[in-house]
Amino acid sequence: MEDGDTFFPEFDINDFEVLIGETLGEEVKYTRTFYVRKK
Repeated sequence: MEDGDTFFPEFDINDFEVLIGETLGEEVKYTRTFYVRKK
């Protein structure tokens, strides 16, 4: 991994729903997504 990289384990997206998905940042844009496990 390079500096600033983050590792996220793989997961089955079908088991979750997106609670919030937003793009932030002024000079460097990044996407932040919050998931909630489906019941």
